[in-house]
Amino acid sequence: MQLPPGAINEGPPVTPRPSATVLLVRGRQPWELLLVHRPGGADFFAGAYVFPGGTAHADDMGWGDEIRMAAIREMFEEVGILLARRGRSFAREADC
Repeated sequence: MQLPPGAINEGPPVTPRPSATVLLVRGRQPWELLLVHRPGGADFFAGAYVFPGGTAHADDMGWGDEIRMAAIREMFEEVGILLARRGRSFAREADC
């Protein structure tokens, strides 16, 4: 498999940021895995199929787990699926 042109940045190293990636699997045989298609004009891996996710934002703080909150927010922004329950609690596998 070849990476698309420009996929590897030859510039200086970047500082890692807190981020989340969501793997949403439907557990019936055959398994189904949710991927999103990045737009052709995206800055990073344009046209690729990727897992939903992204960088934690300031709004994700204060929920007790900024990475989990970032995952929930990104999933909703990118796919429209909300992995949360009422109140200040997160959805768990048994809730889905």
